[in-house]
Amino acid sequence: MYKDLRDIKLKADSDTSNVYERKSNKTGAKNNPLVSADGKTYYVRLSAYEDDKRIDVKNNCLLPGSYTTTKRDYEKCVNNNDDPVERYALPNDEVIEWAFHILPESKYQYRFGIVESAFGKRGGGEECYFENGTSFGTFKKKTNYGIFYP
Repeated sequence: MYKDLRDIKLKADSDTSNVYERKSNKTGAKNNPLVSADGKTYYVRLSAYEDDKRIDVKNNCLLPGSYTTTKRDYEKCVNNNDDPVERYALPNDEVIEWAFHILPESKYQYRFGIVESAFGKRGGGEECYFENGTSFGTFKKKTNYGIFYP
């Protein structure tokens, strides 16, 4: 038995970068293998604090052992008016006011996953765990929460 597939269309401009992130992996980042940054994708660290302790402003980098989300998921959170404290299962209930935009070079690796429920929060957002942080100059900009960069 054969089926006629004339209605199938391919999207020519689809983005194939970071294909690993598109898999339906439902575990937290620390439980997953290392993947390489592509040198073009931005990651966002959200914080209630203007001087977030995981950002080294002197060297403009993300410190080792830091979590971020993808720019794509940050935009989704904002555009859907989702609560970032719930989505990223943050340890306190303080209002997220700041977004720190990171652009790691392609030589840097991180672990990607889906935020698991923790601290009485639901989770479900994308998370990236940078065990070794990022190099000097990879922290690009601090904005108010809800502002997209670049």
